[in-house]
Amino acid sequence: MIPLDRLVGSSFLDISTTPKRGLYQRLNNVTNERTEHVVSQHRLANGEVRDVEIYHSSILLKGKTLIHSIIHDVTARTAAEREIERRNRESIALSEIAVSVAQGPFCNPLSRNVYKKP
Repeated sequence: MIPLDRLVGSSFLDISTTPKRGLYQRLNNVTNERTEHVVSQHRLANGEVRDVEIYHSSILLKGKTLIHSIIHDVTARTAAEREIERRNRESIALSEIAVSVAQGPFCNPLSRNVYKKP
């Protein structure tokens, strides 16, 4: 967590890992379209990089357009999603092996290499 005295006056440019050009393009999109949702990464004060989901919207206040952002840390969720994907790939590979074993020469009566008891 960034201390409040360090956070006040800081810019999102200080924590985002997205190149500045991309950030300015996002801001332009928010200003023109009113809302935007992005998944990105931010760097914590200790240097750790976290996955974040950001909801931007523009607000017109006293004739000025302000950008409001809500940032959610989704690092744990994205790690869990990657683990689920890995396990799904592993399960598919194991089921393919099981099918090939089940359909192998020991189980296929039409195969020339049928196992026969001695």
